[in-house]
Amino acid sequence: MDELLFKAAEAARIAGSCQLGVLCVLFLRAGGHGRYVAFFCATLICYLLAAPVLGGEAWPVVRGVVLLGAFAVAYALWILSLALFDDSFGLRLIHALVFAALEAVSAASYALGADSMPELLLPLARLFPQVINLGLVILAL
Repeated sequence: MDELLFKAAEAARIAGSCQLGVLCVLFLRAGGHGRYVAFFCATLICYLLAAPVLGGEAWPVVRGVVLLGAFAVAYALWILSLALFDDSFGLRLIHALVFAALEAVSAASYALGADSMPELLLPLARLFPQVINLGLVILAL
């Protein structure tokens, strides 16, 4: 029974990723704010595919791209909300710096294994990127 549920979850991940991929193409072709929606959809695809890609045998480049995309979901939501609700929105240096900081902190937190740091600090290292993501979601709201 568990194996059947696992296969159903994998099928749902793949179906959702395919639907989001179609939306990416459609919104990219629309231009304007569509590129922000496409970026958000692409990060959602990475998030959906993170577990199977990281759990299986994947090329290091594919693993890296999926991880970076999965880390950026909250950032993409924030940028999309800015683009939709701020008439004078344009990407600036601060947006790139926030993206780079989020990716660096998230990648460092992911790379830190339970063996590489004291047990007392591990929950804090795992929590810090989530606090940043929570802040971005709050900003988006």
